[in-house]
Amino acid sequence: MLQSVDTYWNPFMETMPLDKLKEMQLTKFKKIFKWGYEHSRLYRGMYEEAGLRPDDIKTWDDVLKVPMLEKDKYRKAQAKQPWPYGDALCAA
Repeated sequence: MLQSVDTYWNPFMETMPLDKLKEMQLTKFKKIFKWGYEHSRLYRGMYEEAGLRPDDIKTWDDVLKVPMLEKDKYRKAQAKQPWPYGDALCAA
């Protein structure tokens, strides 16, 4: 069965002015950052090591300060208890 084009086309999102789109993306990023900070020892540790807290993310320039999670760091976090999740365990 073929799906309607409407399934994939979202006129509101796909025709939004660029400044509004960037604003929405930043708002969503801030929510994700805050959730990770509050629920993950791994991410909280990374963010605190970089000197960042959720309230510090206000602009796109602040997003550039957020450290990247490297695979090796993730593996080390998983090696801790409770295995196999370690510090990577997130619970809402």
